[in-house]
Amino acid sequence: MPRWVHFSRLAAVLSLWRHANGHNAILNNMRLVDTLHRAVSLQGIDDALEAKAIDAVAVTASSYSTGVHWTFCHTRNERAPDAWDRPGRRAEFQPLTIEHLMASSAIPFLFPATPLWVDGRREYFGDGSMRQISPLSSAMHLGAHKIMVVGVGQPQRSGLAGEPADGVARQPSLGGIAGHAMASVFHDTLQADVEQAQRVTRTLRQLPREVAAVLPYRSIEVLAIHPSQSLDALAQACAHELPGSVRRALGGLGALKGGGAMASYLLFEPGFVQALIELGARDAYARKEELLAFFGAATA
Repeated sequence: MPRWVHFSRLAAVLSLWRHANGHNAILNNMRLVDTLHRAVSLQGIDDALEAKAIDAVAVTASSYSTGVHWTFCHTRNERAPDAWDRPGRRAEFQPLTIEHLMASSAIPFLFPATPLWVDGRREYFGDGSMRQISPLSSAMHLGAHKIMVVGVGQPQRSGLAGEPADGVARQPSLGGIAGHAMASVFHDTLQADVEQAQRVTRTLRQLPREVAAVLPYRSIEVLAIHPSQSLDALAQACAHELPGSVRRALGGLGALKGGGAMASYLLFEPGFVQALIELGARDAYARKEELLAFFGAATA
């Protein structure tokens, strides 16, 4: 590889490191904040609640300040249930804002923490998947009897360094380890919670009705959908759309060799987004009958 390529990658990594050192994050997401403020009508939430098209909207975020996982719920005032308080996870009922969305999606290291007010004080929050030990609990607390889960877990994740052509495993790169660690944090608890909810429901349905009625559990129908193709592979195919500085930095970290796990968290580019939409449409159509039955619709 030419020496200037190594120098270019090193310069990109140093630039990102300086930004991270000054802003406690590698990337600046202020343009996304501006876009969301222009494109998202938060009044639509209140309109949908008043029309009873929806009963509640909730987003989750993890507090860097206290370590508590918070669920922020937006409901009609007259139907707001009591806020729950469990070890390590709590809820608060307040109107949702763009700041809640930014806090919920602030991927650690990549995007800066977002300040929010809880319990009368300001705390700093990051991605809601962190420390989320029970992802389905919020929907259950809000009264759901059916839960449709759209996950991003993959049937065969690309390995840390990709599948070697000669069958000999390679030492993983720093970027590969980071992508694998993020996938483990963000995906594993969701699948475990889905399996637990389905197991409890099966058990309750096998018990006599009078016994099930006195137990502190209720039956929840859960339908979980996951992509049929590797999102890492899609990300790797679209990695050329990333801005040059980001692409060079990822290349310097080894994050583009044989797998796109790290790149998939940074690809907000049209090609990748469209590929995700098309994959989702194909996967949904492949399970058309199951989806229609879950939502109680008659098939044609």
